[in-house]
Amino acid sequence: MAVPANIQPGVDSTGRPLPFTQQLVRPLLANLTWKSPALRHALRATVTAAPALAFTMAWFTPYDHWLTITIVATMQPYFSLTYTRAIERIVGTSLGGLIAAAVGLVCTGPISMAAGMFVLSILGFAVRSVNFGLFMMGLTPMVVLLVETGAPETHEWTIAVARAGLTALGGVIAVGANFLLWPPKEPELVTPQVKEALAAHAAFAEADFSALLGEPAAVEPARREAGVSSNLLEAMITRALLNPGQQNTDPLEAAMAVDAALRRCAGRLITLHHDRDIGQCIAPAVLRTWRDWIAGSLRQLAAGQTALPARPPDGNETLSRIARQIELMAGAMERLEKPPVPGR
Repeated sequence: MAVPANIQPGVDSTGRPLPFTQQLVRPLLANLTWKSPALRHALRATVTAAPALAFTMAWFTPYDHWLTITIVATMQPYFSLTYTRAIERIVGTSLGGLIAAAVGLVCTGPISMAAGMFVLSILGFAVRSVNFGLFMMGLTPMVVLLVETGAPETHEWTIAVARAGLTALGGVIAVGANFLLWPPKEPELVTPQVKEALAAHAAFAEADFSALLGEPAAVEPARREAGVSSNLLEAMITRALLNPGQQNTDPLEAAMAVDAALRRCAGRLITLHHDRDIGQCIAPAVLRTWRDWIAGSLRQLAAGQTALPARPPDGNETLSRIARQIELMAGAMERLEKPPVPGR
């Protein structure tokens, strides 16, 4: 995105397309590592779904495939997301089964069933982006009526109970597998992610001040790295908040405070080059002192050291605001590093 030639994806700095093998191999190598959530998720889904598929093939009924489908569709790369999806799917399917039974009392012929499925499909897909549970509540009666159309001798109650039971079993298996098989513990990963974000912003601050002083510095890569680290931190906090049984929320609140302060610091750093008071009124030696203090303080926090040195005496309001955000982060890091209190 730096020059017009490479604004398109999949091209090099001159605008030429990358070789197909390179486009294929690079993402594969990036994910073929045990740290990759995608790889762990793929292995987890395979290990869990294969026995379920083998069971349903050995003890085949017209509805057994719902078990495997539920396991694969419910299981997500992260436990908190799997747990949320399982609850939405099970509750939505159960309520949808009741709706299907009620609709079946009214729609007794093929034409009326087709009309009912048409209305249910519209309602289901209309709420798909709002809530997955509501989508399942609208999808289940449509599936039940569709199956009943193909097998009119089967009562809709039988189909609804079979779908609800297999969905509940598949959801429980998916949650259990995600909890037992190589689970990423989001609450435990928040603190390391906070420290990575602090280190990335320290590199960005150092590069930004160096460029302001006319020294060689790779500002744009450092800025992008800082932004990506904040995005990853916010995604991690969101998943940790969804993690069931999370009782001690103090570390997560501290992580959110650090994230907000980093966003404010990054905004100030981006605008430094447009601040006339910085470029014209502050001596280069003072700017170097502030650069060393800001970058050094952020690196100290990234290393778990919350006792910061006193801020430099000279500076303007912009630099003082950055300093206040760093001092706020120091207080939040003390809460983040504090061992959990038993019973909380």
